Amino acid sequence: MREYVLILRYGIEDVESLLEETRQAQSMVWNKESTDCTSTHQRQRREYWGLTGKDVRALVRSVGLPRFTQALAEFSDVVFNSRLSAAAAVYSILSRRRRVGTPMDYNIKAWHEYLNTHGPQRGYAPRLSDLLWLSAASTSAMFTATASRLLRGARSCTKPTSVSDAAEDDRASYAESENDSRSSDRPRFFDNTENAAEEEEPVTTRIGWLSASVTFPPTLSPDQRALLSFLRFLMPTSHTSLERTSSAGYGVWLFAAFSALDIPLDPDTDRLAHDLFRTCCRHLRTLADWQGVSGSTRDLLLRKLHPRTQTTAPPLYASLDDICREDVLALYTIVVVLARFFRQNQDHFIPL
Repeated sequence: MREYVLILRYGIEDVESLLEETRQAQSMVWNKESTDCTSTHQRQRREYWGLTGKDVRALVRSVGLPRFTQALAEFSDVVFNSRLSAAAAVYSILSRRRRVGTPMDYNIKAWHEYLNTHGPQRGYAPRLSDLLWLSAASTSAMFTATASRLLRGARSCTKPTSVSDAAEDDRASYAESENDSRSSDRPRFFDNTENAAEEEEPVTTRIGWLSASVTFPPTLSPDQRALLSFLRFLMPTSHTSLERTSSAGYGVWLFAAFSALDIPLDPDTDRLAHDLFRTCCRHLRTLADWQGVSGSTRDLLLRKLHPRTQTTAPPLYASLDDICREDVLALYTIVVVLARFFRQNQDHFIPL
């Protein structure tokens, strides 16, 4: 999946570069005023995703079909034999770009704001197609925000906080993000179509319940409680006693970030990744101790657990009985992916 996403991203970057190369030679096309421009004195630099279909056809004609065909071949198996078909494909890419609503620059606070309104605790899962447009810096910010929320949330889950206290913390965090939205360095958001706006409408439900304290059985050890708290944030979770409360889990957001995360990792991201790696290793050891598994026999721990049935609601992870095979697979996946990142990050390796 990672190689596939990166190939698509590189192909899109080639198309972007071809369009940007025409800014000077085709200045008449680029300097056209937008239809919603109210003042010629407030004209801003026109971005390539603001081009019309007619503009794209003119640019393809000026650059030539072969170069656009070569760029499009990076992520399309269609052979473009005419400028019209190539221009239509390019315009389709531009239309998709206009619908992207994620933070586009390196701004961790903006990603926290985005996850507050479009994240797992609102029931949303990421769309891999959106990751194609993120810069390497924005993808790193996405991973940092997701991993830190996962680790911090799991560690705070065992603290004596109530649902109302957790909800209040969420509202305060969101208010802080709202205040930051007026700053000049806030990243741009692109959500310029009615369909995208309707698709991205957030669910009207409280999200603080996931951080509330859970009543675990008194027989559980501290390591077992930490494991359940971590899985509660990582995996899809629901709360049967509260109305409309479900979480898609930070795991799917984490795996989406893995698919496009740039390597080698910068030092701060590397330290966070090692923290996540060590945490997952500890939880796997806790699972092995619970099931009495030892040695290096492949899949022995997986065979000890049953798969989760599709007909049941996601668990709350309040007891060890809620743990299934899918939870172990998720922990294994994180460990394997991060280990591969560390292998390619040897110059900046941090001892475990």
